[in-house]
Amino acid sequence: MDAFQILVLILSVFLAIFLVLGIIFLVLSIRISIQIKRITDNVEDASDSLRSFFATLNRLANPAIIAKIVVKYIRNHLSGKRRKKDEQ
Repeated sequence: MDAFQILVLILSVFLAIFLVLGIIFLVLSIRISIQIKRITDNVEDASDSLRSFFATLNRLANPAIIAKIVVKYIRNHLSGKRRKKDEQ
């Protein structure tokens, strides 16, 4: 065996090693990207659920706040009438 054949043998072994490592890296990258996709889908679903929850809460809270203000106004108005009757 001369130096040329030894060099070809060494280079082919390194090429095979890097080819196998590249395939392994590619498979791991695909798995990681699939997991990232699942996580982003779950986060998106959770954010959609929170968005709809807060929209519903907002729809329920606005009438409740308005009702609270109206009740407060009516109570103040009624207590004002009572005070006037007491003063007379």
